[in-house]
Amino acid sequence: MAAVSIRFVSFFVQQAEAQRTADWHPATDVYRTCDDWLIKFELAGVQPEDIELTVQGRMLRVRGTRRDTCWGEGCRQVRMEIAYNRFERQVELPDDLQNVQIETDYRHGMLLVRIRPEQCA
Repeated sequence: MAAVSIRFVSFFVQQAEAQRTADWHPATDVYRTCDDWLIKFELAGVQPEDIELTVQGRMLRVRGTRRDTCWGEGCRQVRMEIAYNRFERQVELPDDLQNVQIETDYRHGMLLVRIRPEQCA
């Protein structure tokens, strides 16, 4: 019984920590080809200028803000299911990201990040 309590407390501590750092964590797909990595982040409703991409060691971090937009005068919230505010998502890759070429593309709410070693570029 004590083991269950420890995991239960640990789960909530982790959840509380996640809530302090970001309000939502976008879905992410990671692909490996013979030459590079392709990481896709689902960022529907996020403006490209509100996205920040950083690389440190083997960690790729995407963070930013999705803002709510009211579509008319006198608009008021009735039901809110879409997460707005800050977001952050980290992806750890098995390769060090020091000497790589990174290309980004933002299409239809998807941020595409292609990571290629410089010798393959």
